[in-house]
Amino acid sequence: MRRFGIIIGVVGVALWLADAAVAQPRSLTDCPTCPEMVVIPSGTLSMGTTPSALELDRTGRGKAEAGIVAVAINQSFALGRTEVTRAQYEAFVKATNYAPKVKFCRVWDQTGQRFTDVPNRTWRDTGLQTLARDDHPVTCVSWDDAQAYVKWLSEQTNKRYRLPSESEWEYAARGGQNKRRFWGDDPADGCAYANIYDLTARRAYPLSWTHVTCADGFADLAPVASLLPNAYGLHDMIGNVWEWVGDCFTTSKIGRPKDQRAWTWDGCTDRALRGGSWMTAPDRARVAFPAGDPHDDRYVFLGFRVARDLTEDDK
Repeated sequence: MRRFGIIIGVVGVALWLADAAVAQPRSLTDCPTCPEMVVIPSGTLSMGTTPSALELDRTGRGKAEAGIVAVAINQSFALGRTEVTRAQYEAFVKATNYAPKVKFCRVWDQTGQRFTDVPNRTWRDTGLQTLARDDHPVTCVSWDDAQAYVKWLSEQTNKRYRLPSESEWEYAARGGQNKRRFWGDDPADGCAYANIYDLTARRAYPLSWTHVTCADGFADLAPVASLLPNAYGLHDMIGNVWEWVGDCFTTSKIGRPKDQRAWTWDGCTDRALRGGSWMTAPDRARVAFPAGDPHDDRYVFLGFRVARDLTEDDK
């Protein structure tokens, strides 16, 4: 099936080159071990999905994305071209001796053929069938871990690194498109663009939910930037790993900021996630689908991507 995935990729390249109407933004990198960042231009976002275009997932949770909120992205910002990798995260751990208290990580139990919470399991040993690589996205990291990482990046570079807000993430993920997925509306067309639950993953991880009927050649994690980017040059905005963002999680849009600020409030414990992962069913793998989990949870299919404020020197 790897050959099939390559064929899809070649076709996808042609489609991407033909369809990309957004000029490729420039990139910047602040240090040798820092993530490569892409400058995302300002603009406007119709955040969410119209009811007529809504795809309800198996739990009905997709209702949370129903309705449209007009959001002004008044300030351009930088966003990681890829998800933070194991090598980038390891540089932070080595520099700081970061060792948080880890209650568990949710990993795959090969014997029981299910995901299970394993105490004290960390990002170093995720238990996936694919051998861990430095250029895999880091997983088994909590929202708190991600915050510690961006704080360290900020201190090292004298730039303001942070998690993107939900509105910034969705705006960037769309890449100038107004479709359910940045390549189009049909998830079955996405194996050249997104590492989600497909034929390859289905053979290795027999889960109970639906899969797309194409193959990308990756049973679980893919090295970052293995698949085609969206029109902004961002890779894996759908699939590979769920990504923590800066907002508190809610299924309501009432009170959401009309600008790009993260929506937070005192005392929130659940934090928002976006993008889906390698084991995500197609009905959740779309740019507007919202999800959330407790801030200290860690999963083998959950990582993050960083954002950075721009300075006058960057513009």
